[in-house]
Amino acid sequence: MLDTLARRRVVPGVCRVLNAFRGYGGISHSMVKIRLMRVGMKGAPSYRVVIADARSPRDGRIIENIGWYNPLVEPSAIHIDEEKAFKWLNVGAQPTDSVASLLKRTGAMERYEQTKSAIAAATEAE
Repeated sequence: MLDTLARRRVVPGVCRVLNAFRGYGGISHSMVKIRLMRVGMKGAPSYRVVIADARSPRDGRIIENIGWYNPLVEPSAIHIDEEKAFKWLNVGAQPTDSVASLLKRTGAMERYEQTKSAIAAATEAE
């Protein structure tokens, strides 16, 4: 009832609050992302691999820094703290496509899948 009245009378504050409670607004279910944050000079990019809220801007506030990536050297330099990455993957953080490819290139994603399947097999055996 309040929802329809607020929408008819165009009360922006009430509509915003109601939509936030109901899950409208295009917010994804996974709110934490593992993604790249660009640093470095113009024309000479390097990236940090960070944990950030999905709604924050690319170079905005981060939760934790877990590594870095330098595409300019040959071969590309990639350093990711696997322990931190595994911790965040276990609690539901979703890597972006670029970070997922970096994790695959370092072999971290394969190790994560192996540990995940080993834990699942151990719990299933009990």
